[in-house]
Amino acid sequence: MTQLSASHLFVAILNRRKYYLAFKRCKRLFTEIFLTAEMELTVNPTIDGIIAATDSLESNLVTNATPVNGPNPEIVSFRYFGIVVAVYAIVVGSIGNLLTILAFFSNRKLRTTFNVFVVNLSVVDFLTASAMLPFNLAGYVQMQWPFGNSSFTTRLQAFFYFCCGYTSVVFLVAITINRFIGVFQPTRYEELFKQERLVLTMVVCWTFAPICLLPFLVGTDSSCSSPGQALTGYHAGQFLCTFVCLPKIGWYPYMQFTRVVFQFLPLGVMILAYGSIFYKLRNKAEQLIRTRTMSLQSTQSTSLSVNGELNPALIKKDKPGSVKMRAMMQRRASNTDMKRNKENKRMLLISVAICVGFMVTFLPSVIINLIPGSGKFDPRLHMMASNLSWFNSSINPVIYVILNRRFRKEYIRLIKMGFGRVKGSFVHESTSAVHQRQVSNGKSPKKEKSCSNYSSSVAVNENLMIQDKEPTCV
Repeated sequence: MTQLSASHLFVAILNRRKYYLAFKRCKRLFTEIFLTAEMELTVNPTIDGIIAATDSLESNLVTNATPVNGPNPEIVSFRYFGIVVAVYAIVVGSIGNLLTILAFFSNRKLRTTFNVFVVNLSVVDFLTASAMLPFNLAGYVQMQWPFGNSSFTTRLQAFFYFCCGYTSVVFLVAITINRFIGVFQPTRYEELFKQERLVLTMVVCWTFAPICLLPFLVGTDSSCSSPGQALTGYHAGQFLCTFVCLPKIGWYPYMQFTRVVFQFLPLGVMILAYGSIFYKLRNKAEQLIRTRTMSLQSTQSTSLSVNGELNPALIKKDKPGSVKMRAMMQRRASNTDMKRNKENKRMLLISVAICVGFMVTFLPSVIINLIPGSGKFDPRLHMMASNLSWFNSSINPVIYVILNRRFRKEYIRLIKMGFGRVKGSFVHESTSAVHQRQVSNGKSPKKEKSCSNYSSSVAVNENLMIQDKEPTCV
């Protein structure tokens, strides 16, 4: 009787479709994992091959393992940190970068060549904060992808995620090159960044990263958990769309190439360029101080005698006022150079702050992924690195507010204008509601007096114009 009940229970479990499909999937998964390890061992039947096959087997088991009772409770609770970061980055990043874009187009003084690169970087950050992060937030909240964990949209989200990050890197390199040319080739700056070349530069910056990353959107690899496995998708252990297949053969060389192009090469370029710019500006400032001091000393020695009286020989030789004119022209030229040097330092400070902010938010993720065997690390470490990178979309507007006085003033003007319009709309709606209530009660609303001799510009500029007499109203 006991054996009959156990057999009936076993048959009932197997007949349930979801358990049967789960068993079939596990069987196929383990078969493919062992076949992959066997293939690697066949290709390289040495000690290194055995080690590589063992590592592949262990990596695939860890990557594709799913807890029986659902996700780890510690990981589930840790995702609230990502939810808070995502909400902050979405609000601050969307509003801050939108203000930067509006400020650039509403103020002609901000439409400089340097700010063209800055506003394009703000567009990238705005797209990240408003179009990419909300879906990451949904994945964290629901603990699954809203459109299905195996849908093609997971690959699109991962592709968009990496495109935004790497396009930001491209614009940071472009900003670095712009500052390098502005300091080392100031006479050719306008020629090199004229409108046609600037437009071409923007097109290259926007398309370079998506073109390089397109293979990761459509590419598959047979050495992962299943034949034709997509390289990117939804990672159930991190609640995030990212790489789910990291092959050691096939796509591995191209993945290393993109890592060098978008991570190591830009880092080296920015460090060398900003180091050279800093050294150049420091020497230029010292040279300007020495030149100004020598000019003042030379002017005093040629225009005055030892006793403090004017040199008669100089007066006879030069026309009246020529010595003072030369001194004034030298002083003016020195002041111009110092102002230019100060402006270069200000833009250098802004660009360096942007690059440092990017490195601080993205380098942890890069470093973790570079460590051998990082796939076996605690998923919370990968989640924290990804959450930290989300701050990048909201950090640049804060930098502009702190370091750029013109952007700060334009932000304040736009915010005041926005609040003024909202306040005006509320006043208009309340007035309309009172008017409708009076009409519905059968009362005739009071007619407003029309002032024929009262200009409408006085109402607009009431702080600038003062009238001694009341206007004549009828």
